[in-house]
Amino acid sequence: MKTFAFLKILAVLLFFSLAFSATVSWAQTPGELKKVIDQKNEEIRRLEEEAKKYKDEVYSTAERGKTLKAELIRIDKTVKQLRKDIDLTEKKMKNTELEIKKTGIEIKEKDSSIKKMNLGLANTLRVIYENDGLDLIEILLQEGDIAKFLSHMDYTEILQSKITASVSDLKTVRGELKTKKAEAEEKKEKLKNLGKTLIANKQTKEEIQKERQNLLVLTKNQEARYQVLLEETEDKQEELEKEIEDLEEKLRLLIDPSSLPKAKKSFFDWPIEGILSQGYGETPFTKSKKGRHFYKFHNGIDIAAPTGTPIKAADDGTVLGTGNTDNYCPKSLQGKYTVIDHKNNLASMYAHQSLITVSQGQQVKRGDIIGYVGSTGKSTGPHLHFTVYDSRTLEIKKGPTGACGPVPIGGSINPLQYLD
Repeated sequence: MKTFAFLKILAVLLFFSLAFSATVSWAQTPGELKKVIDQKNEEIRRLEEEAKKYKDEVYSTAERGKTLKAELIRIDKTVKQLRKDIDLTEKKMKNTELEIKKTGIEIKEKDSSIKKMNLGLANTLRVIYENDGLDLIEILLQEGDIAKFLSHMDYTEILQSKITASVSDLKTVRGELKTKKAEAEEKKEKLKNLGKTLIANKQTKEEIQKERQNLLVLTKNQEARYQVLLEETEDKQEELEKEIEDLEEKLRLLIDPSSLPKAKKSFFDWPIEGILSQGYGETPFTKSKKGRHFYKFHNGIDIAAPTGTPIKAADDGTVLGTGNTDNYCPKSLQGKYTVIDHKNNLASMYAHQSLITVSQGQQVKRGDIIGYVGSTGKSTGPHLHFTVYDSRTLEIKKGPTGACGPVPIGGSINPLQYLD
């Protein structure tokens, strides 16, 4: 019969041989993949610097051209910027796929380690359980030597200490596995969003190229015709802006601030990363070439960002409606817009988009991509116009003239009180 001490020692050896044996050999190790990823990240960094130069160029000519030549230059620069963004996004997608692969290998390694540690610990505990019936007197009688007996007692204490340490190690590895799985999910979500951005940029590039062609058809590549078109557009813009502004001024008076969510920082997420280019309310007047005001009250904030920048929902809600005023009166009002009802007496509107990716009735979560920055509607360059309304005053309906189809009209609130 094997002695209790021998079985204890055997259990320790068995545990450590199972828990810490050589790891699985993968065709491509995480270390090798990391080197490739680091190289790709350096390529991406260089491409980002190059893309920034194109974006800076677009910003320098962002304002809608006052001549046909200037407008064509602006459109061409925007197309070049989008081409660079498409190339950059494709690189980022490939690199993210490598990161997902690396994380997947690390997850397999953690899984393998946990299985081995579980097996080793189970074997150790089974040996202890099987010999639990041997009391101290029996062990002493079997050994017949007090010194050996005390030595075996030391083995028992060591084994208990090792088991405690191993359980702690197992918890650590399980925690690392949980972290790796969360990283994998984040990378998969990143890859999905990059894929959406890639599709959006390609579609936007095609639409802007069509816009260029349509402009040439309308003007027959003649400056005089372009100036007539520009003047007609400005006249229509002023008329529509004035009508809607008068309506919204009355609706703002109906707002009861005490019935709205309390203003606080980060109540809403910023819908895009960009530069605040115009605030809310009475801002410096935007004038036409005739010196008349387009509007005297700005019902939202403008955030400048490159064409194709993802726009995210400021909070959870339901898409109340989407539209495109360019379908009715080109280069006027909001262009492509989305309105979200947040079910707390607040609604938000996102205007001048290049592409809308949600539809009426759709449920959205805070941070979901709902569209991409553009320069549709009455816009001097790529930016997002972000408005917050008291949802009880808001309707998506035709303006008094009905010339621009359904548009959001409501009592607005300063968005910055819910952002800053």
